[in-house]
Amino acid sequence: MKKLLALLIIVFGIHAALAAQTNSIAHSVMSQTNIDSLTNVVRILSGEAQVIINGTETKIYSRYAENPGNDLAANYLHAKLEEYGLEVTDQYFSITGRNVLGKQCGTVYPDKIFIISAHYDSMPNYSISPGADDNASGCAAVIEAARIISECQTDYTIIYALFDNEESGMLGSMYYAAYAKTNNLDIMGVINLDMIGFGYDRDAVANIHTTIRQECMTMANKMVEINNTYGLNLALEIYNPGTERSDHWSFIQYGYPALLLIEDLEGGDLNGKYHSVDDKLQYFEIEYYHSMSRTAIGTLAELIINTTIADIGVAEPVLTKFSLMQNYPNPFNPSTTINYIVADGANVSIKLYDIPDNETTTLLDEYKTAGNYSITVDTGELGSTSSGVYFYTMRAGNTAITKKMLFLK
Repeated sequence: MKKLLALLIIVFGIHAALAAQTNSIAHSVMSQTNIDSLTNVVRILSGEAQVIINGTETKIYSRYAENPGNDLAANYLHAKLEEYGLEVTDQYFSITGRNVLGKQCGTVYPDKIFIISAHYDSMPNYSISPGADDNASGCAAVIEAARIISECQTDYTIIYALFDNEESGMLGSMYYAAYAKTNNLDIMGVINLDMIGFGYDRDAVANIHTTIRQECMTMANKMVEINNTYGLNLALEIYNPGTERSDHWSFIQYGYPALLLIEDLEGGDLNGKYHSVDDKLQYFEIEYYHSMSRTAIGTLAELIINTTIADIGVAEPVLTKFSLMQNYPNPFNPSTTINYIVADGANVSIKLYDIPDNETTTLLDEYKTAGNYSITVDTGELGSTSSGVYFYTMRAGNTAITKKMLFLK
């Protein structure tokens, strides 16, 4: 009996030590999350503060996808991630579309990846498009996570992802998720941040949107645990299945675990000034924003030292609707891949056009059962050898979706 008691004491002691280490790391990371650092990045991205980009002092007045300011924002974010010693990549997926990716290599499991992400493009499509809440708030939290966690040695690889063209249909994250799937990247979890600065009536309600899958719910519950354990005072509500209206959904569609942290979307308390020229930092509830950022960063810190979801792997895609993905690679030569999702059995056609109304090739016209599919396009199927923009349209049931692709000789 004494031997058993001694063994139990040792076991409990080991668990307590591990728990203390976990709590210590998460607590340390969250305690370093600085509201001045966060709001400074928001001010720069929303055009309130000047910044030096490529040696020139300027302001970012608009991050609308087709505005030159969006490229300035990408340059700024690239430089910030480089400042923290990360391996930074610009991933171009269209003529103007550009994801900015900072990589921190893990020392034990370098091929296993956690992602913290936000989109940096904004609305409306004006020369003034500050997008402070939507979504400079999320971008600043990703940058803050990089600032703090880049100083730590991590077992797992972290990607700090700033996606472009979310407002145009999640094009940047769709492209990255397709790239990840095609290249067999082992993404164990994605924390996506979108509109985290506006707390209506100071009630601190926030939403976590994900799916009911075990690995997704593990992350969502971990986020709730972090909030409760460290007294961050958010009223977190989990929605599963949740909204499909942000970049987390690109990963879920490809079978990767992902969640979205957002202000009270489902409760009707979303920032009424989003997608307007008045989406400014002055309307933030600062304490709420600080808590949202700390919760996200603390959850990431916990996941990268906690192997709870490490070996679950990539699940089957979520089939909730017919979807047509952005081709990868894009631009392309000599070939590219189009991924698409069939929600229910239906006849599916995919056709190519050199201008919107001029069909050149039928790539597919047959019945498909529910599932995740891909098709390859090469230059011989374009109907032309000229560089330029081409269109591809998928029709299935009552759904018709068209996207652009760019061929470069």
